[in-house]
Amino acid sequence: EYRYVLSRNTQGLATGFFIQETEVKDDLRGYAHVRHNWTVDPTLSLKVDLNHVSDDDLFREYADRLYERSLQHADSNVFVSKRWPQWNFVANAFWYQDLTTPRPIELQRLPDVRLTSVSQPIPGLRGAVWDFESSAIRFVRDVGSEGDRLDLHPRARMPFRPFGLFTVTPFVGARTTTYDQKVVGTETRYSENRVLE
Repeated sequence: EYRYVLSRNTQGLATGFFIQETEVKDDLRGYAHVRHNWTVDPTLSLKVDLNHVSDDDLFREYADRLYERSLQHADSNVFVSKRWPQWNFVANAFWYQDLTTPRPIELQRLPDVRLTSVSQPIPGLRGAVWDFESSAIRFVRDVGSEGDRLDLHPRARMPFRPFGLFTVTPFVGARTTTYDQKVVGTETRYSENRVLE
């Protein structure tokens, strides 16, 4: 395990376990874990959390702690976040190794990008505000279906207080979501006489 502090705003660690087996699988087996946090400035940050396992059975055969022996997947994330006075932006790359099946069926998000706004006044309409949410995701996998999804959601609200007793907030908005999907690989499973898509 190696830990480092490069500055007050940059630190991380790298750890791993590796063994050259000669009697069981005759292979180099192990895992690697890297974590890195970098606060570039108060509005911009990068966070990295990477995990890689050589094979699905490694934790069950070598882990010391019970929760590690029962892990079903090894997750990896890379986050970039940026904020402005009225907007927030988050980009995330997420992928994982499924430790329960040898088939490459993992559905990765490479990337997942989100842009949102805080409530802002609508010029010319006293008391009215608007906000906006959006996301764009690229789904990737080796076997099965992959594709893209784009979601846009603007909304306007105009709260008011009848007789000063309570607040009523009528709103109007629109949402559009588009998908693009395709099959990227098939696997014929003769024992079950069907095709996995």
